[in-house]
Amino acid sequence: MKTVSSDIPSDIPSDIPSTMPQLKHQRADAALRAHHALCAFMLGTQIFLEGTARAPQFSGNAMYLCALSAPVCAVVLALTVYALRRRHDMQPLPAVYRAVWGRFFGGAACLLTGALFLLDIMGALAMLSALGDARLMPIGQGGATYLPALLALFLAVGFSGSGLERLAFLSRRVTPALLLVLSFLLVRRDPLSNLFPLLGRSLPETAQGALCAAGAASCALALGFSPASLPGDGAAKSRTGIRPLLLGSACAVLLLLTVSLSMPASALTPATRWAELLIHTGSYTENTGIFYLLVLLLECFALLCAAAGALRFAVLSFAGVMRMRMACIVCFALTACAAGGVLLCGSRFVLAVLPLRFVPALLLALFTLLADRIRARRAEGRGEA
Repeated sequence: MKTVSSDIPSDIPSDIPSTMPQLKHQRADAALRAHHALCAFMLGTQIFLEGTARAPQFSGNAMYLCALSAPVCAVVLALTVYALRRRHDMQPLPAVYRAVWGRFFGGAACLLTGALFLLDIMGALAMLSALGDARLMPIGQGGATYLPALLALFLAVGFSGSGLERLAFLSRRVTPALLLVLSFLLVRRDPLSNLFPLLGRSLPETAQGALCAAGAASCALALGFSPASLPGDGAAKSRTGIRPLLLGSACAVLLLLTVSLSMPASALTPATRWAELLIHTGSYTENTGIFYLLVLLLECFALLCAAAGALRFAVLSFAGVMRMRMACIVCFALTACAAGGVLLCGSRFVLAVLPLRFVPALLLALFTLLADRIRARRAEGRGEA
């Protein structure tokens, strides 16, 4: 490829790359931004998923109050992963695991990370089942969404590559904005009457719900697989993806608020089915029709983006132990088994496991960082001796 010659004076800044290094820098920067947008998409979807699924049972209907804990935990995990990668010249997490723990234990860490991403996929499949219960498909069964969802998921991961991240980058602002507008349009005539129950019944119940919603923060592990920066380039290394995570989680919290306000107080009871809480219209609201269908379609789109991103990062995690082709086969097979398990056994098990996945995600990053620092201090002590 020939470099583009230009007569623009050197003192006038230009965003158009004119040399091959500038073009490579622009591509690396765009890939990094798209990757961070995909991670934020995953985090926001999981906050919305866990907030609507668990808040009424554990926090006295304080959905948005519970979701506030997820951004804080996500920032803590993202900063820990960033500090760990910075000590190894921004190498991806599988390479860092092998460098710190060795081949055997490093491979075990890669498998654990991949298992955490597979849990995110199970959560997205459970939510798609609830969307199917809302009669999105012509067949009035939740399992009707599984076949097209799995096909779209496998196609997105198997053939799109970086296109998946570009899709999330282009839709990172459009999708949350449209969902917010549609949620406001579907709010009942007297939404303020539903505000008081949303404050929660007691502080211990609200704290318990906050711990449950913190599980969504494990999506921040995906930042550990961001593209490596160019040699000698400090600009890409300085970006940790914290801002996209905060923006994505803020949109999710606003969505939970509007979803809660659009439902009457009778719907926010522990006995209410998850699908009826997740789909905040349906039989509980007077406004149906095109707005209801658009909300469902947008939620399906966000879920597929998040599930495809989790599947891609699971493949990259398993690739630290096996070949890429074998990692794809294993992850696709495990995803199909997870879909069958959710379809046959329901989503109760998924809801019980999802809040716990943040604990191993954070402990794995912390222990790896501590072990790396201890090994570096021992090496310095031996050098001085």
